[in-house]
Amino acid sequence: VKYPGLLQPLEVPSQSWQVITMDFIEGLPRSASFDCILVIVDKFSKFAHFFTPETPLYCLWSGSAFHGTYS
Repeated sequence: VKYPGLLQPLEVPSQSWQVITMDFIEGLPRSASFDCILVIVDKFSKFAHFFTPETPLYCLWSGSAFHGTYS
């Protein structure tokens, strides 16, 4: 059995939007047909974008929103 080693931290990015994180916050009370939030955070500047995709299509929506916004 090979045990995993120590955690390896990510390198510090040298510019904005070089390294990002994405996360969904789900299970929120429904408001205007939305019940989840997509959060995208730039690891360099800590700037965050918040999107409100509709639940049934959030996977498809998040991919197209991400591609349209950050490409």
